[in-house]
Amino acid sequence: MLLNNKELNYSFSQFRLYNECPKKYQFKYVRGIQEPTNENLLIGSIIHKILETTKDMEGQDYKDAIQRLRDLYGYFYPNKLEDEVKELIKDKDILAQELKLFLDDFIGIIDLVYKVTDKPYNYVIADYKVTKKPKTQESIYSEGQLLIYKYIYCKINNIDPSKVAVQYINIAPFLKEKLIAPIEPYNPDISECESVWEKANEVKQKILYGEFPKKKTWCKWCFYREMCNNEP
Repeated sequence: MLLNNKELNYSFSQFRLYNECPKKYQFKYVRGIQEPTNENLLIGSIIHKILETTKDMEGQDYKDAIQRLRDLYGYFYPNKLEDEVKELIKDKDILAQELKLFLDDFIGIIDLVYKVTDKPYNYVIADYKVTKKPKTQESIYSEGQLLIYKYIYCKINNIDPSKVAVQYINIAPFLKEKLIAPIEPYNPDISECESVWEKANEVKQKILYGEFPKKKTWCKWCFYREMCNNEP
């Protein structure tokens, strides 16, 4: 989509941010004012990099990501994570990792796609979440990300939606007995997926029309608070 005279792919993160606060979306995507990173985001991105490079665990990208985590944590957490990563992908019929999806001007990335043979469905599209608060099956509906990804994946690949389940894979960013905890794959009805896709497109139209009202939620912790307060 053309935004501020620049071509920009629309994404779920944009859809989510606009719903959080349209004004915050304007600061970040229209005006290009980026929030600084923090330690939690840095750790999350490193762990995510480890998981997305498991297709070549002897490769330099994987080794570099593990070393970066060791530089931050020491050895015990990264070694435990590495063992659980190996267990996670063991015996999985992996079809794709970091699979880019394109539909219209929407772009998404599915972290993992694997095939199953002992379920009513044949495929699982999974998303890694490095989070202190584990995602649940209810999160699939409350967030909508996997619903949109299922809709696009089925549409562009001409796959029967009843054959595609979705799954969050939770990763704890701190030491605990089990670091990686996938929720059970779940097969949402395609009508639910279509509904969220329609909402995402409605939000896109509001962005293109320049509708960026303030939403006074979580303002106290917002990076853009002072800039926002100085505007009508």
